[in-house]
Amino acid sequence: MGFLIFCFLMLSGICSHPRFAGDQVENYETATRIQENIKLFQTQMEELQREFDEKSKDVLIEEPASPPVKEDTEDQDLDWSLWSVFVPAVFIVIEICIQDLDWKLLCKTIDEEDDDDDEVEQACQRSFTQLVSFPDRTVLESFYKMHIRSTMQDITRMCEFVEGFTDILLVGCRSLCQKDYGIFLEDCTGVGSMFEKWGSKREVTFDLLVPLLPPEGYVFKPEEMHPEFPPEKRGYRRIAVHSGCMCNRTEILADVLCLIHGKDKFHLGEKPEDSLETCLCTDAYLDTEKVLKWMRALLLASWEQISHKYDFKVTFPSAALCILKLAYRTGRHIYINIIPAVRCRDTDVCFVTLNFGIHQPRVYWLESFALLEHQFLKGIARSLPEDSCHIKCLQILTYLNERHSPSKASVLTSYHIKTALMHLLLVHSPEKWQSQWITQRLRDVVRYFSCCLDEKRLYHFMTGNRSLMTKFDIPSDFQDTEPVNLFRAFVLDHAAYRNALAEFQEMVMSVNALVPECAV
Repeated sequence: MGFLIFCFLMLSGICSHPRFAGDQVENYETATRIQENIKLFQTQMEELQREFDEKSKDVLIEEPASPPVKEDTEDQDLDWSLWSVFVPAVFIVIEICIQDLDWKLLCKTIDEEDDDDDEVEQACQRSFTQLVSFPDRTVLESFYKMHIRSTMQDITRMCEFVEGFTDILLVGCRSLCQKDYGIFLEDCTGVGSMFEKWGSKREVTFDLLVPLLPPEGYVFKPEEMHPEFPPEKRGYRRIAVHSGCMCNRTEILADVLCLIHGKDKFHLGEKPEDSLETCLCTDAYLDTEKVLKWMRALLLASWEQISHKYDFKVTFPSAALCILKLAYRTGRHIYINIIPAVRCRDTDVCFVTLNFGIHQPRVYWLESFALLEHQFLKGIARSLPEDSCHIKCLQILTYLNERHSPSKASVLTSYHIKTALMHLLLVHSPEKWQSQWITQRLRDVVRYFSCCLDEKRLYHFMTGNRSLMTKFDIPSDFQDTEPVNLFRAFVLDHAAYRNALAEFQEMVMSVNALVPECAV
Protein backbone atom coordinates (compact mmCIF):
# COMPACT_ATOMS: atom_id res chain seq x y z
CA MET A 1 0.00 0.00 0.00
CA GLY A 2 2.76 2.40 0.96
CA PHE A 3 4.69 1.60 -2.19
CA LEU A 4 1.65 2.51 -4.32
CA ILE A 5 1.29 5.79 -2.46
CA PHE A 6 4.96 6.52 -3.07
CA CYS A 7 4.64 5.81 -6.82
CA PHE A 8 1.51 7.94 -7.08
CA LEU A 9 3.15 10.93 -5.41
CA MET A 10 6.26 10.70 -7.54
CA LEU A 11 4.27 10.38 -10.76
CA SER A 12 1.98 13.28 -9.88
CA GLY A 13 4.96 15.46 -8.97
CA ILE A 14 6.72 14.73 -12.26
CA CYS A 15 3.59 15.27 -14.41
CA SER A 16 2.37 18.42 -12.70
CA HIS A 17 5.73 20.09 -12.34
CA PRO A 18 8.46 18.86 -14.72
CA ARG A 19 11.66 20.73 -14.10
CA PHE A 20 15.35 20.63 -14.87
CA ALA A 21 17.99 21.88 -12.54
CA GLY A 22 18.53 25.61 -12.96
CA ASP A 23 15.13 26.42 -14.51
CA GLN A 24 13.66 29.71 -13.40
CA VAL A 25 10.04 30.73 -12.95
CA GLU A 26 9.06 33.20 -15.57
CA ASN A 27 5.65 34.58 -14.73
CA TYR A 28 2.98 35.03 -12.13
CA GLU A 29 0.88 32.16 -13.44
CA THR A 30 3.71 29.71 -12.69
CA ALA A 31 4.10 31.19 -9.22
CA THR A 32 0.41 30.64 -8.51
CA ARG A 33 0.69 27.02 -9.63
CA ILE A 34 3.66 26.53 -7.31
CA GLN A 35 1.67 27.78 -4.34
CA GLU A 36 -1.21 25.45 -5.21
CA ASN A 37 1.18 22.47 -5.39
CA ILE A 38 2.66 23.38 -2.01
CA LYS A 39 -0.77 23.42 -0.41
CA LEU A 40 -1.64 20.12 -2.11
CA PHE A 41 1.54 18.42 -0.85
CA GLN A 42 0.98 19.76 2.63
CA THR A 43 -2.55 18.35 2.65
CA GLN A 44 -1.31 14.98 1.44
CA MET A 45 1.39 15.03 4.10
CA GLU A 46 -1.19 15.62 6.81
CA GLU A 47 -3.37 12.79 5.51
CA LEU A 48 -0.40 10.42 5.48
CA GLN A 49 0.53 11.43 8.99
CA ARG A 50 -3.01 10.75 10.24
CA GLU A 51 -3.04 7.39 8.44
CA PHE A 52 0.29 6.51 10.03
CA ASP A 53 -0.95 7.46 13.51
CA GLU A 54 -4.11 5.39 13.09
CA LYS A 55 -2.15 2.33 11.93
CA SER A 56 0.24 2.71 14.83
CA LYS A 57 -2.65 2.77 17.30
CA ASP A 58 -4.24 -0.31 15.70
CA VAL A 59 -0.97 -2.19 15.90
CA LEU A 60 -0.56 -1.34 19.57
CA ILE A 61 -4.17 -2.24 20.47
CA GLU A 62 -4.58 -5.41 18.45
CA GLU A 63 -1.13 -6.93 19.13
CA PRO A 64 -1.83 -10.60 20.07
CA ALA A 65 0.21 -12.92 22.24
CA SER A 66 1.97 -14.97 19.66
CA PRO A 67 4.94 -17.20 19.41
CA PRO A 68 8.32 -15.50 19.15
CA VAL A 69 8.65 -16.51 15.54
CA LYS A 70 5.54 -14.54 14.46
CA GLU A 71 6.69 -11.44 16.37
CA ASP A 72 9.61 -11.07 13.98
CA THR A 73 7.25 -11.20 11.00
CA GLU A 74 4.94 -8.56 12.45
CA ASP A 75 7.91 -6.36 13.30
CA GLN A 76 9.07 -6.59 9.67
CA ASP A 77 5.60 -5.61 8.43
CA LEU A 78 5.54 -2.66 10.80
CA ASP A 79 9.01 -1.56 9.68
CA TRP A 80 7.97 -1.76 6.02
CA SER A 81 4.84 0.28 6.77
CA LEU A 82 6.97 2.93 8.48
CA TRP A 83 9.40 3.07 5.56
CA SER A 84 6.52 3.27 3.01
CA VAL A 85 5.30 6.40 4.75
CA PHE A 86 8.69 7.90 5.60
CA VAL A 87 10.18 7.78 2.08
CA PRO A 88 7.30 9.71 0.37
CA ALA A 89 7.42 12.20 3.23
CA VAL A 90 11.11 12.83 2.57
CA PHE A 91 10.48 13.41 -1.14
CA ILE A 92 7.61 15.75 -0.33
CA VAL A 93 9.81 17.79 2.01
CA ILE A 94 12.54 17.99 -0.66
CA GLU A 95 9.99 19.13 -3.27
CA ILE A 96 8.62 21.77 -0.92
CA CYS A 97 12.13 23.08 -0.27
CA ILE A 98 12.85 23.26 -4.01
CA GLN A 99 9.59 25.07 -4.69
CA ASP A 100 10.22 27.48 -1.81
CA LEU A 101 13.62 28.27 -3.32
CA ASP A 102 12.04 28.86 -6.74
CA TRP A 103 9.41 31.11 -5.16
CA LYS A 104 12.13 33.21 -3.54
CA LEU A 105 13.90 33.47 -6.90
CA LEU A 106 10.62 34.51 -8.52
CA CYS A 107 9.96 37.18 -5.92
CA LYS A 108 13.49 38.48 -6.36
CA THR A 109 13.08 38.58 -10.16
CA ILE A 110 9.72 40.33 -9.90
CA ASP A 111 11.15 42.89 -7.49
CA GLU A 112 14.03 43.59 -9.90
CA GLU A 113 11.59 44.05 -12.81
CA ASP A 114 9.42 46.37 -10.70
CA ASP A 115 12.50 48.37 -9.77
CA ASP A 116 13.42 48.71 -13.47
CA ASP A 117 9.89 49.83 -14.35
CA ASP A 118 9.87 52.34 -11.51
CA GLU A 119 13.23 53.65 -12.66
CA VAL A 120 11.93 54.10 -16.21
CA GLU A 121 8.69 55.74 -15.08
CA GLN A 122 10.49 58.12 -12.72
CA ALA A 123 13.07 59.14 -15.32
CA CYS A 124 10.69 61.63 -16.94
CA GLN A 125 10.18 63.33 -13.61
CA ARG A 126 13.92 63.31 -12.95
CA SER A 127 14.49 64.85 -16.38
CA PHE A 128 12.00 67.58 -15.69
CA THR A 129 13.70 68.46 -12.41
CA GLN A 130 16.77 69.33 -14.50
CA LEU A 131 14.86 72.37 -15.79
CA VAL A 132 15.59 74.39 -12.65
CA SER A 133 17.81 76.72 -14.67
CA PHE A 134 15.35 77.15 -17.52
CA PRO A 135 16.64 79.85 -19.94
CA ASP A 136 15.04 83.24 -19.69
CA ARG A 137 13.32 85.10 -22.50
CA THR A 138 16.47 86.91 -23.68
CA VAL A 139 18.39 83.67 -24.17
CA LEU A 140 15.48 81.97 -25.94
CA GLU A 141 14.95 84.89 -28.30
CA SER A 142 18.66 84.96 -29.15
CA PHE A 143 18.66 81.21 -29.82
CA TYR A 144 15.54 81.54 -32.00
CA LYS A 145 17.07 84.26 -34.15
CA MET A 146 20.34 82.38 -34.59
CA HIS A 147 19.08 78.89 -35.43
CA ILE A 148 15.41 78.92 -36.44
CA ARG A 149 14.34 82.19 -37.97
CA SER A 150 16.89 81.88 -40.76
CA THR A 151 15.25 78.64 -41.96
CA MET A 152 11.82 80.30 -42.07
CA GLN A 153 12.72 83.23 -44.31
CA ASP A 154 10.35 83.77 -47.23
CA ILE A 155 8.33 80.75 -46.12
CA THR A 156 5.03 82.39 -47.10
CA ARG A 157 6.25 83.07 -50.63
CA MET A 158 7.56 79.50 -50.97
CA CYS A 159 4.23 78.04 -49.81
CA GLU A 160 2.39 80.07 -52.43
CA PHE A 161 4.77 78.88 -55.15
CA VAL A 162 4.45 75.22 -54.14
CA GLU A 163 0.66 75.33 -54.11
CA GLY A 164 0.57 77.09 -57.47
CA PHE A 165 3.02 74.66 -59.08
CA THR A 166 1.14 71.64 -57.73
CA ASP A 167 -2.17 72.99 -59.04
CA ILE A 168 -0.61 73.29 -62.50
CA LEU A 169 0.52 69.67 -62.30
CA LEU A 170 -2.97 68.59 -61.21
CA VAL A 171 -4.53 70.29 -64.22
CA GLY A 172 -2.59 67.95 -66.48
CA CYS A 173 -3.40 65.01 -64.21
CA ARG A 174 -7.14 65.68 -64.48
CA SER A 175 -7.06 65.46 -68.25
CA LEU A 176 -5.27 62.11 -67.99
CA CYS A 177 -7.71 60.86 -65.33
CA GLN A 178 -10.63 61.17 -67.70
CA LYS A 179 -8.89 58.77 -70.05
CA ASP A 180 -8.17 56.25 -67.30
CA TYR A 181 -10.82 55.70 -64.62
CA GLY A 182 -12.64 59.03 -64.43
CA ILE A 183 -11.42 59.83 -60.90
CA PHE A 184 -11.53 63.57 -60.22
CA LEU A 185 -8.69 65.25 -58.32
CA GLU A 186 -9.67 68.15 -56.08
CA ASP A 187 -7.45 71.18 -55.59
CA CYS A 188 -4.47 70.59 -53.32
CA THR A 189 -4.44 71.93 -49.76
CA GLY A 190 -1.22 72.61 -47.90
CA VAL A 191 -0.93 71.02 -44.45
CA GLY A 192 1.80 70.28 -41.97
CA SER A 193 4.66 72.22 -40.47
CA MET A 194 5.61 74.41 -43.43
CA PHE A 195 2.09 75.66 -44.17
CA GLU A 196 1.44 76.12 -40.45
CA LYS A 197 4.65 78.18 -40.23
CA TRP A 198 6.44 76.15 -37.57
CA GLY A 199 8.77 73.92 -39.61
CA SER A 200 12.44 74.03 -38.65
CA LYS A 201 14.14 71.40 -40.82
CA ARG A 202 16.89 72.43 -43.19
CA GLU A 203 15.59 70.06 -45.87
CA VAL A 204 12.27 71.71 -46.53
CA THR A 205 9.34 69.37 -47.28
CA PHE A 206 5.90 70.68 -48.21
CA ASP A 207 2.95 68.37 -47.58
CA LEU A 208 -0.17 68.75 -49.71
CA LEU A 209 -3.40 66.76 -49.52
CA VAL A 210 -5.16 65.95 -52.80
CA PRO A 211 -8.66 64.52 -52.16
CA LEU A 212 -9.93 61.97 -54.69
CA LEU A 213 -13.53 61.97 -55.88
CA PRO A 214 -14.99 58.75 -57.34
CA PRO A 215 -15.98 58.64 -61.01
CA GLU A 216 -19.63 58.90 -62.00
CA GLY A 217 -21.43 55.74 -61.04
CA TYR A 218 -19.07 54.87 -58.20
CA VAL A 219 -18.94 55.60 -54.48
CA PHE A 220 -16.00 55.55 -52.05
CA LYS A 221 -17.45 54.33 -48.77
CA PRO A 222 -15.14 54.23 -45.70
CA GLU A 223 -15.60 51.33 -43.35
CA GLU A 224 -17.82 52.09 -40.35
CA MET A 225 -16.17 52.34 -36.95
CA HIS A 226 -17.41 49.73 -34.48
CA PRO A 227 -16.79 49.51 -30.71
CA GLU A 228 -15.39 46.01 -31.15
CA PHE A 229 -12.57 47.29 -33.39
CA PRO A 230 -9.26 45.97 -32.00
CA PRO A 231 -6.99 48.69 -30.57
CA GLU A 232 -4.31 48.11 -33.20
CA LYS A 233 -6.86 48.89 -35.96
CA ARG A 234 -8.09 52.13 -34.42
CA GLY A 235 -7.13 55.04 -36.63
CA TYR A 236 -7.28 52.95 -39.80
CA ARG A 237 -10.15 52.26 -42.18
CA ARG A 238 -10.76 50.33 -45.37
CA ILE A 239 -12.44 52.19 -48.21
CA ALA A 240 -14.92 50.10 -50.17
CA VAL A 241 -15.58 50.86 -53.83
CA HIS A 242 -19.22 50.46 -54.83
CA SER A 243 -20.32 50.69 -58.43
CA GLY A 244 -23.79 51.51 -59.73
CA CYS A 245 -26.55 53.78 -58.57
CA MET A 246 -26.38 54.90 -54.94
CA CYS A 247 -29.34 57.28 -54.99
CA ASN A 248 -31.64 57.17 -51.98
CA ARG A 249 -34.70 56.51 -54.13
CA THR A 250 -33.30 53.35 -55.65
CA GLU A 251 -32.25 52.13 -52.22
CA ILE A 252 -35.83 52.50 -51.03
CA LEU A 253 -37.57 51.34 -54.22
CA ALA A 254 -35.33 48.77 -55.81
CA ASP A 255 -37.51 48.37 -58.90
CA VAL A 256 -37.34 52.05 -59.88
CA LEU A 257 -34.81 52.80 -62.63
CA CYS A 258 -32.63 55.82 -61.89
CA LEU A 259 -32.58 58.13 -64.93
CA ILE A 260 -29.14 59.51 -63.94
CA HIS A 261 -27.37 56.23 -63.28
CA GLY A 262 -28.83 53.85 -65.79
CA LYS A 263 -27.68 50.26 -65.99
CA ASP A 264 -27.11 50.46 -69.71
CA LYS A 265 -24.78 53.37 -69.18
CA PHE A 266 -22.36 51.80 -66.70
CA HIS A 267 -22.63 48.12 -67.59
CA LEU A 268 -23.00 46.98 -64.00
CA GLY A 269 -21.46 43.67 -63.13
CA GLU A 270 -18.78 43.92 -65.83
CA LYS A 271 -15.20 44.41 -64.66
CA PRO A 272 -12.84 44.74 -67.62
CA GLU A 273 -9.11 44.51 -67.10
CA ASP A 274 -8.67 48.32 -67.09
CA SER A 275 -11.57 49.04 -64.71
CA LEU A 276 -11.27 50.90 -61.42
CA GLU A 277 -11.94 47.74 -59.38
CA THR A 278 -9.23 45.80 -61.18
CA CYS A 279 -6.45 48.39 -61.32
CA LEU A 280 -6.80 50.34 -58.06
CA CYS A 281 -8.54 47.90 -55.73
CA THR A 282 -7.82 44.70 -53.84
CA ASP A 283 -10.84 42.64 -52.81
CA ALA A 284 -13.20 45.57 -53.57
CA TYR A 285 -11.18 47.98 -51.35
CA LEU A 286 -8.96 50.83 -52.50
CA ASP A 287 -5.34 49.72 -52.40
CA THR A 288 -2.96 52.42 -51.11
CA GLU A 289 0.05 51.07 -52.97
CA LYS A 290 -1.82 50.91 -56.29
CA VAL A 291 -3.23 54.41 -55.78
CA LEU A 292 0.24 55.85 -55.08
CA LYS A 293 1.71 54.12 -58.12
CA TRP A 294 -1.12 55.47 -60.29
CA MET A 295 -0.70 58.98 -58.86
CA ARG A 296 3.07 58.97 -59.51
CA ALA A 297 2.47 57.99 -63.13
CA LEU A 298 0.00 60.87 -63.55
CA LEU A 299 2.36 63.42 -62.01
CA LEU A 300 5.28 62.25 -64.15
CA ALA A 301 3.21 62.44 -67.34
CA SER A 302 1.93 65.89 -66.40
CA TRP A 303 5.45 67.17 -65.66
CA GLU A 304 6.72 65.98 -69.03
CA GLN A 305 4.14 68.23 -70.68
CA ILE A 306 5.22 71.41 -68.83
CA SER A 307 8.90 70.77 -67.99
CA HIS A 308 10.12 73.13 -70.72
CA LYS A 309 8.60 76.09 -68.84
CA TYR A 310 10.78 75.78 -65.72
CA ASP A 311 14.49 76.00 -64.98
CA PHE A 312 14.60 73.20 -62.40
CA LYS A 313 14.45 69.42 -62.61
CA VAL A 314 11.80 67.23 -61.00
CA THR A 315 12.58 63.69 -59.85
CA PHE A 316 10.85 61.08 -57.67
CA PRO A 317 13.36 60.05 -54.96
CA SER A 318 10.93 57.62 -53.31
CA ALA A 319 9.59 54.55 -55.03
CA ALA A 320 6.72 54.19 -52.56
CA LEU A 321 5.47 57.78 -52.05
CA CYS A 322 4.50 60.70 -54.28
CA ILE A 323 7.41 62.91 -53.28
CA LEU A 324 8.74 65.34 -55.88
CA LYS A 325 12.26 66.74 -55.59
CA LEU A 326 12.71 70.14 -57.22
CA ALA A 327 16.44 70.66 -57.90
CA TYR A 328 17.61 74.13 -58.98
CA ARG A 329 20.82 74.91 -60.86
CA THR A 330 22.16 76.74 -57.81
CA GLY A 331 22.15 73.48 -55.85
CA ARG A 332 19.09 74.40 -53.83
CA HIS A 333 16.29 71.85 -53.67
CA ILE A 334 12.90 71.44 -52.02
CA TYR A 335 10.58 68.47 -51.62
CA ILE A 336 6.85 68.31 -52.32
CA ASN A 337 4.94 65.43 -50.77
CA ILE A 338 1.61 64.93 -52.55
CA ILE A 339 -0.72 62.79 -50.41
CA PRO A 340 -3.78 61.18 -52.04
CA ALA A 341 -6.77 61.30 -49.69
CA VAL A 342 -10.44 60.33 -49.53
CA ARG A 343 -12.87 62.53 -47.62
CA CYS A 344 -15.12 61.09 -44.93
CA ARG A 345 -18.70 61.96 -45.92
CA ASP A 346 -17.81 65.32 -47.51
CA THR A 347 -16.10 66.61 -44.36
CA ASP A 348 -12.55 67.78 -43.73
CA VAL A 349 -11.70 64.45 -42.08
CA CYS A 350 -9.70 62.46 -44.60
CA PHE A 351 -8.21 59.02 -45.04
CA VAL A 352 -4.69 59.17 -46.43
CA THR A 353 -2.18 56.65 -47.74
CA LEU A 354 0.14 55.14 -45.16
CA ASN A 355 3.68 56.30 -44.46
CA PHE A 356 6.82 54.25 -43.96
CA GLY A 357 7.01 52.46 -40.62
CA ILE A 358 3.27 51.74 -40.37
CA HIS A 359 2.78 48.01 -40.61
CA GLN A 360 -0.79 47.61 -41.86
CA PRO A 361 -2.28 45.85 -44.91
CA ARG A 362 -2.34 47.87 -48.11
CA VAL A 363 -6.13 48.22 -48.06
CA TYR A 364 -6.04 50.23 -44.80
CA TRP A 365 -6.00 54.03 -44.96
CA LEU A 366 -4.89 56.25 -42.10
CA GLU A 367 -7.31 58.71 -40.51
CA SER A 368 -6.03 62.26 -40.92
CA PHE A 369 -7.25 65.44 -39.23
CA ALA A 370 -4.56 67.58 -40.85
CA LEU A 371 -7.10 69.93 -42.47
CA LEU A 372 -8.97 70.46 -39.20
CA GLU A 373 -5.75 70.96 -37.24
CA HIS A 374 -4.62 73.53 -39.81
CA GLN A 375 -7.95 75.33 -39.41
CA PHE A 376 -7.67 75.19 -35.62
CA LEU A 377 -4.21 76.79 -35.56
CA LYS A 378 -5.31 79.50 -38.00
CA GLY A 379 -8.50 80.16 -36.03
CA ILE A 380 -6.89 80.32 -32.60
CA ALA A 381 -4.12 82.57 -33.91
CA ARG A 382 -6.77 85.23 -34.53
CA SER A 383 -7.77 85.14 -30.86
CA LEU A 384 -4.20 85.24 -29.54
CA PRO A 385 -2.04 88.39 -29.21
CA GLU A 386 -0.09 89.48 -32.27
CA ASP A 387 3.18 88.64 -30.53
CA SER A 388 1.98 85.20 -29.45
CA CYS A 389 4.76 82.76 -28.54
CA HIS A 390 2.94 79.46 -29.25
CA ILE A 391 4.58 78.96 -32.65
CA LYS A 392 8.03 79.79 -31.25
CA CYS A 393 7.56 77.24 -28.47
CA LEU A 394 6.71 74.57 -31.01
CA GLN A 395 9.64 75.51 -33.24
CA ILE A 396 12.20 75.48 -30.42
CA LEU A 397 11.14 72.10 -29.03
CA THR A 398 10.90 70.53 -32.47
CA TYR A 399 14.33 71.85 -33.42
CA LEU A 400 15.90 70.46 -30.24
CA ASN A 401 14.17 67.11 -30.62
CA GLU A 402 15.27 66.65 -34.23
CA ARG A 403 18.78 67.98 -33.72
CA HIS A 404 20.15 64.96 -31.80
CA SER A 405 19.10 62.40 -34.45
CA PRO A 406 19.09 64.06 -37.87
CA SER A 407 19.97 60.85 -39.73
CA LYS A 408 17.35 58.53 -38.20
CA ALA A 409 13.66 58.69 -37.45
CA SER A 410 12.82 59.75 -33.92
CA VAL A 411 10.41 57.86 -31.72
CA LEU A 412 9.11 61.18 -30.45
CA THR A 413 7.94 63.10 -33.50
CA SER A 414 7.13 66.71 -34.08
CA TYR A 415 3.47 65.71 -34.29
CA HIS A 416 3.59 64.53 -30.65
CA ILE A 417 4.94 67.92 -29.58
CA LYS A 418 2.35 69.71 -31.72
CA THR A 419 -0.45 67.67 -30.13
CA ALA A 420 0.73 68.56 -26.62
CA LEU A 421 0.84 72.24 -27.56
CA MET A 422 -2.68 72.21 -29.03
CA HIS A 423 -4.01 70.70 -25.80
CA LEU A 424 -2.41 73.53 -23.82
CA LEU A 425 -3.79 76.18 -26.18
CA LEU A 426 -7.23 75.28 -24.83
CA VAL A 427 -6.04 75.48 -21.21
CA HIS A 428 -4.35 78.88 -20.96
CA SER A 429 -6.12 82.15 -21.65
CA PRO A 430 -5.01 84.10 -24.76
CA GLU A 431 -3.11 86.77 -22.81
CA LYS A 432 -0.92 84.08 -21.24
CA TRP A 433 0.59 83.42 -24.68
CA GLN A 434 2.21 86.83 -25.09
CA SER A 435 5.89 86.77 -26.02
CA GLN A 436 6.92 87.82 -22.51
CA TRP A 437 5.61 84.48 -21.20
CA ILE A 438 7.63 82.27 -23.55
CA THR A 439 9.74 80.78 -20.73
CA GLN A 440 6.68 79.80 -18.70
CA ARG A 441 4.84 78.37 -21.70
CA LEU A 442 7.86 76.32 -22.77
CA ARG A 443 8.08 74.96 -19.25
CA ASP A 444 4.36 74.07 -19.37
CA VAL A 445 4.74 72.17 -22.63
CA VAL A 446 7.74 70.20 -21.33
CA ARG A 447 5.96 69.45 -18.03
CA TYR A 448 2.82 68.29 -19.85
CA PHE A 449 4.89 66.15 -22.22
CA SER A 450 6.73 64.68 -19.25
CA CYS A 451 3.46 63.67 -17.59
CA CYS A 452 2.22 62.10 -20.84
CA LEU A 453 5.39 60.04 -21.14
CA ASP A 454 5.18 59.05 -17.48
CA GLU A 455 1.61 57.76 -17.98
CA LYS A 456 2.30 56.51 -21.53
CA ARG A 457 -0.80 58.37 -22.60
CA LEU A 458 -1.06 61.24 -25.10
CA TYR A 459 -4.55 61.60 -26.51
CA HIS A 460 -5.25 62.67 -30.07
CA PHE A 461 -6.39 66.28 -30.18
CA MET A 462 -9.43 65.82 -32.42
CA THR A 463 -10.94 62.40 -31.70
CA GLY A 464 -13.15 62.31 -28.62
CA ASN A 465 -12.51 66.00 -27.82
CA ARG A 466 -16.01 67.29 -27.08
CA SER A 467 -14.81 70.87 -26.63
CA LEU A 468 -14.32 71.04 -30.42
CA MET A 469 -17.81 69.80 -31.37
CA THR A 470 -19.23 73.29 -31.94
CA LYS A 471 -16.15 74.63 -33.72
CA PHE A 472 -15.53 72.01 -36.41
CA ASP A 473 -17.58 69.73 -38.64
CA ILE A 474 -16.41 66.44 -37.16
CA PRO A 475 -18.46 63.29 -37.88
CA SER A 476 -20.31 61.92 -34.87
CA ASP A 477 -18.42 58.61 -34.83
CA PHE A 478 -15.19 60.57 -34.24
CA GLN A 479 -16.77 62.73 -31.53
CA ASP A 480 -18.37 59.90 -29.54
CA THR A 481 -15.43 57.51 -29.70
CA GLU A 482 -12.74 57.20 -27.07
CA PRO A 483 -9.65 59.32 -27.79
CA VAL A 484 -6.84 57.59 -29.62
CA ASN A 485 -3.73 57.20 -27.47
CA LEU A 486 -0.74 58.27 -29.55
CA PHE A 487 1.58 56.67 -26.97
CA ARG A 488 -0.12 53.26 -27.04
CA ALA A 489 2.95 51.76 -28.72
CA PHE A 490 4.98 52.55 -25.59
CA VAL A 491 2.65 50.39 -23.50
CA LEU A 492 3.23 47.41 -25.79
CA ASP A 493 6.88 47.98 -26.68
CA HIS A 494 9.13 48.60 -23.70
CA ALA A 495 12.19 49.18 -25.91
CA ALA A 496 10.39 51.93 -27.84
CA TYR A 497 9.43 53.55 -24.55
CA ARG A 498 13.04 53.57 -23.39
CA ASN A 499 14.10 55.16 -26.70
CA ALA A 500 11.38 57.78 -26.34
CA LEU A 501 12.51 58.47 -22.80
CA ALA A 502 16.12 58.84 -23.92
CA GLU A 503 15.09 61.30 -26.65
CA PHE A 504 13.05 63.30 -24.15
CA GLN A 505 15.99 63.47 -21.76
CA GLU A 506 18.27 64.67 -24.54
CA MET A 507 15.74 67.34 -25.46
CA VAL A 508 15.52 68.48 -21.84
CA MET A 509 19.29 68.61 -21.49
CA SER A 510 19.46 70.57 -24.74
CA VAL A 511 17.17 73.19 -23.23
CA ASN A 512 19.66 73.65 -20.37
CA ALA A 513 22.95 73.22 -22.23
CA LEU A 514 22.55 73.80 -25.97
CA VAL A 515 20.47 76.94 -25.78
CA PRO A 516 22.83 78.94 -23.54
CA GLU A 517 25.84 77.85 -25.59
CA CYS A 518 24.21 78.99 -28.82
CA ALA A 519 23.20 82.25 -27.25
CA VAL A 520 26.74 83.18 -26.25
